[in-house]
Amino acid sequence: MKHTFILTLILLSITSCIKEESTYSSTYLVNNTMHSIQLVPYFKGVISYDETISIQPKSNILALSKSSRGKAQGLSYATYMVPYDSIYIVFDDSINAVHYRQNEQGKSVSAIKYDNKRNIYNRDNYEYKIISEEKYKIHTEYTFTFIEQDYLDAKEK
Repeated sequence: MKHTFILTLILLSITSCIKEESTYSSTYLVNNTMHSIQLVPYFKGVISYDETISIQPKSNILALSKSSRGKAQGLSYATYMVPYDSIYIVFDDSINAVHYRQNEQGKSVSAIKYDNKRNIYNRDNYEYKIISEEKYKIHTEYTFTFIEQDYLDAKEK
């Protein structure tokens, strides 16, 4: 009986030493335009001021930095913002374009739909790279770059 108890303790201690995998991910938003940009998330017509991001011309910002359990591609800004139905991209506090998440129809006929190559919700529109990878952890990075054409397209609408 005593030997069984000791054997059980040894087996439990060995199995409890399994190292858990983790993912660390970062998302950078790059403003390559000559215009200031604000990203303003909406949910059913209500602005989320806590999640609003401002980016100065010709600069970038770390928009998201998250850790998660398991080893995977990581969480991008696009995935993090899914609870919001749209994000208004506002240039120079006056010209805007609305980006809709996947399966969101929205009311704006001039919106940047999810399948558009410039939609900020579509994770395929981000540059993705693995910064480092080890046996139990991975560090990934996403980058979305605003270009002058984004401003011109918003201005045209």
